[in-house]
Amino acid sequence: MVATLYYPATAPSTFVAAYKAGILGTKLNAYQADVKTKTIATGPLAGQDLQVINPKRTVPVLILESGIMLNESSAVFQWMVDQAVNPIGPKVGSDASFAASEIISTLNDLVHAKISEGARNYLTEKLKIKLQYLNDHELKGKKKYWVGNELTVADIHLYSLLQGISTRLQWSFGANTKAYFEGLKKSGFNKQALEFLAKHPEISVGDKIVSLSPEIDDSVGTPTAERKSFFRTSSNHSSLSDTKYGNLLPYSAFSICSTIPKAIPNTSSNSNKSQESLTYSDHSSTKPIATLYYATTSSGVANVIAAHRAGILGTKLAAHQVSLSKKKVLTGPNTGSDYLTINPKGNVPAIVLHENKPQTTDNTILFENAATLQWIMDHAASPVGPAPGTDEMYLVQSKLSFISSEIHSLLTDLFSPNSSTDARKYLSEKLKEKMQYANDVEFADSSGGVKYWVGDAYSVVDAYGAFIFATAEFVGIQLSSFPNLKKYVDGINELNFVQEANDIISDQTP
Repeated sequence: MVATLYYPATAPSTFVAAYKAGILGTKLNAYQADVKTKTIATGPLAGQDLQVINPKRTVPVLILESGIMLNESSAVFQWMVDQAVNPIGPKVGSDASFAASEIISTLNDLVHAKISEGARNYLTEKLKIKLQYLNDHELKGKKKYWVGNELTVADIHLYSLLQGISTRLQWSFGANTKAYFEGLKKSGFNKQALEFLAKHPEISVGDKIVSLSPEIDDSVGTPTAERKSFFRTSSNHSSLSDTKYGNLLPYSAFSICSTIPKAIPNTSSNSNKSQESLTYSDHSSTKPIATLYYATTSSGVANVIAAHRAGILGTKLAAHQVSLSKKKVLTGPNTGSDYLTINPKGNVPAIVLHENKPQTTDNTILFENAATLQWIMDHAASPVGPAPGTDEMYLVQSKLSFISSEIHSLLTDLFSPNSSTDARKYLSEKLKEKMQYANDVEFADSSGGVKYWVGDAYSVVDAYGAFIFATAEFVGIQLSSFPNLKKYVDGINELNFVQEANDIISDQTP
């Protein structure tokens, strides 16, 4: 399997990850792109516009051998994790998507965009809040690595982000973040990779160049039992680590809880739905291994829809509602309890992975839609996504990341009472641009009935995407302005099982 990476020379975190993984020149071609001119800088396509490989004209971009294009860093990193010769994260085949790209978006806006003072002030405060959370919770105790006991792609990615904030915005960090950042810098984890990059600005599989496998050092080594075990360390709310999702969960630090006026409207008429499909807890003897907490006014609704379609509500997954304003659990065995005792972050959706154990503060919690929906896909009785290890699976991860970082985050900002008029104007225009892209590129061919986003069957991407795009109408952006997108959203929301899921939500709402 050979893939091709296009990466920005000014922020080569994906190149560093590929170098650490030992796959450059064997499984991966690597060429540079100029982000200022939006052109490809090295390789066979040198001089051409980024448009030829990615309609978004952004990098990194990974072109898989099948021709599938991944243009979200989360999916690119996960592919590298799965293909790695030298371990750079959990090797699992199907994991949740990163959400840290929201920081990248905010950082790029502050550095590059011509924005009003009001918008800049809002984005500055937004980024400061995220960094404060990172310092006070995720990196509490001046940790050497973000996840587990060794370097992973989570560290490679976060280091690149912090470096950008330090050099481009010239901000200082809190004590925990500073210790973490300076520790990685002194370790020289990326020194060999950057030296290699300087000598080889373009790498093609089959080139007669020096060995591309890095020397075994403190950061990279052989996949011994001891090395593998660090992904299975016990987890807590500040340092989330799970056998399957540990390398990806830290990005939940940047999850934003979206409060939406109401869920997708239920347009179903009388239907012949079984009692089992209308309840969260049926009479099955199977004990749920996880619990979903959601609000009817949030994107957690997409998780209920996906779980209903997957056939795991009440069996593998319990689902209970939460009041975001009061931070109280509204349904289920913990009704009336303080939601913050279950999820200190207080956001939804959240899936508590308790693996048939009593729910305690030691349970791993998934905060991001990209992670919760991936969990649902992995545990589905009826498929709601491609098979693990397939190129289409990475495409699902890429789309989930796109929705989260480029659509959902903007909607959240527009719902925020702290956004000024100037900020709302900027955010609204940016959201319209993203939706226009989705209309013109992602859903350009809307003929032939229901259009699924990935492949020819319903997936978790459709659950999340249809809900989030429909939500845009609550901030004054009409779907009718984007005919292809509207047709997609209407088609998904008219599916019988989507309407059934909305009935379930209505029936369970106090």
